[in-house]
Amino acid sequence: MATRTIRVVIVSPSDVSRERELLLNNLETKFRRDLFEEISDARIIVEGWESIPPQAGYGQDVINKLLIEQADIVVAVFKHKLGTPTKDQISGAERAPSGTAEEVLYSLEMSQRRKMVVMVYYCSFPPDLSDVPKNAEWLRLEEFKKSIKDRVLYKLYDDEKFFLDIVCKDICKNIRHTWPKNP
Repeated sequence: MATRTIRVVIVSPSDVSRERELLLNNLETKFRRDLFEEISDARIIVEGWESIPPQAGYGQDVINKLLIEQADIVVAVFKHKLGTPTKDQISGAERAPSGTAEEVLYSLEMSQRRKMVVMVYYCSFPPDLSDVPKNAEWLRLEEFKKSIKDRVLYKLYDDEKFFLDIVCKDICKNIRHTWPKNP
């Protein structure tokens, strides 16, 4: 029986809805069924913005406070786009290149103060670069990837079928490394 609970938060832009759904709906069960819970001596609770009840305030601030600040592991998934920039609510200035980018950057900042793991997965298939809007999004994503690549666990995936397996193994490995069992 697992003796600790690890909160895993899934963050992503809108173009990875299948991967997001896969993680939100299946990660906890697969982690338990494939004995990762036993190996890591930890139960995982998987959450996303979908688990937050409606409330007042800027959506990104609510996500940061209720999910990111409470997370032990943040799993970010990207495919072809970075997402919509977040704005400072007072000045209107851009706060981060996207909501997902803000969640990753905020997690990295928090990981300097407490135990927290940030894992980022990128689809290895590039978009059709002849489509100008996707091309601009792809370039924004590539720029963001370069800015964080040395600060996070960074992996490529190319097959949704194996994506869940890869994430489970990485979570287990990071739990065992970051929160080792007490002797």
